[in-house]
Amino acid sequence: MRCFVSVDLDPSLRNAVRAVQKKFDGLGKIKFSEPENLHFTIKFLGEVKESQLEKIKEELDRVAKNNSAFLIDIRGVGAFPSTNYVRVLWLGVEKNKEKMANLQQQVNQAVPGKKSDTPHLTIGRAKYINDRKRMSEILEKLERVRVGEMAVKSIKLKKSTLTPKGPIYEDLGVFYLSEPEKG
Repeated sequence: MRCFVSVDLDPSLRNAVRAVQKKFDGLGKIKFSEPENLHFTIKFLGEVKESQLEKIKEELDRVAKNNSAFLIDIRGVGAFPSTNYVRVLWLGVEKNKEKMANLQQQVNQAVPGKKSDTPHLTIGRAKYINDRKRMSEILEKLERVRVGEMAVKSIKLKKSTLTPKGPIYEDLGVFYLSEPEKG
């Protein structure tokens, strides 16, 4: 089964993300991520055998317990591989970016799979862009756009089933970060 590790977007921020996605309407063939599928990819595991699941879950639980919950600020639209050649549109993390990156690094070390890039929330995938100049202008304008703040309280192991209508995600495990220290 095809699996990945994620931090799901707080549902209260879905409308704000949708408002950002709408800014790209009419710029080409862009498949926007469904609101219920919005997440930060922490690590893509690829094909995982049933026999590997228990060990992966144990490792993710250990990583989660070794990290305290924290707040992130979701801000700034970017593009992979570049703003001149857009294939993936994403939102980044600002506040506590280092904590998110540290969590990702620990997951990268704990479980097998392709090492992931900087934590990002994919909002759309482009087949082609019909107005590159306008795309560049919008990306520049949204470079500092703020979506909102959310608490990172858990990481999830997800199964991804690809369908012609888009991916279907299923939680295989939820691993809660420890409570932050008071004071």
